[in-house]
Amino acid sequence: MENKEQSQNSELKTNSKKICSKISFSISIAFVITEVILGILLVTVLGISYILGFFNIFNQVQKIVSINSLVGPLATLIWYPIVFKMLKNLPRENTTKEEFSKKSLFKFFWIACSLMYMGSFLITQVIYFLSKNNLANPIADALWGDEWIISVIYMIVLAPILEELLFRKLFISVVLPYGERLALIFSSVCFSLMHGNLVQIFYTFMGGLVLGYVYIKSKNIKDTILLHFCINVVGILPTLITRFAGNKNLDIIGLFIVFVITIVGLVLLFKNYRKWSLKKSELSLKEELRVIFLNPGTILFIILVFIGPLLNMVLQS
Repeated sequence: MENKEQSQNSELKTNSKKICSKISFSISIAFVITEVILGILLVTVLGISYILGFFNIFNQVQKIVSINSLVGPLATLIWYPIVFKMLKNLPRENTTKEEFSKKSLFKFFWIACSLMYMGSFLITQVIYFLSKNNLANPIADALWGDEWIISVIYMIVLAPILEELLFRKLFISVVLPYGERLALIFSSVCFSLMHGNLVQIFYTFMGGLVLGYVYIKSKNIKDTILLHFCINVVGILPTLITRFAGNKNLDIIGLFIVFVITIVGLVLLFKNYRKWSLKKSELSLKEELRVIFLNPGTILFIILVFIGPLLNMVLQS
């Protein structure tokens, strides 16, 4: 009997590692293809503009809408369909649904925002303590840029829809047969790595855990899209308030909003966390983390995500 259980456990680890690796490998391939396509598009546009004598016009357009501001939306529109296409035939888990009331979803919203604010603050403080340098936050940089409207539309419309369809609806449904906890952590890790920088990786992982839990229990992608939308709106609000503050009082209001959300979210978390649970996993947490991180696909994905920032650090040193 014991040998049979060990055999089943070994088979579960092997199969779950294969599926996680396949998903991560698909993400990595899509990442490389997207970079190549964007590079080709940029070179083509610049080349045609130069050959046809439109270079001055191109420079004038750049003054209105910079190429950099369009990279994120373009990459999203290329990258996500490739991943969907590569993984569309994988079997998915269809389990019973648990309906969340609007009140419960509101609680999850506060908790997610609270955890993400704390995660962002803690990681920036740790990095500053270790290196004495402030980490750049791409979201804040984008919102302070001249094309901030494009960034806002991308963050509150395109990102919530596509990210929830991919990381929650697809990834979680595919990994669920191997355990709810494994599916939750794996989807959150992929979600955080996709953002590609230290500041966002930490707090998006925290947000991914909350969004993932809601989807695992409800199987209602509309709920997580709505939550994601609200989280992003509140996430960018303090920066926008600071940007357009005509005086320091408005700046203080932005910080006060963050403080209130953090406190309320923590109170709700400690009052309700015992009510939320996942099905008992056949694998231990240690085994699940090995499945998630020690597979070829995830290792390749991590290398691709960090190779750019590491090269920049080397070149700047």
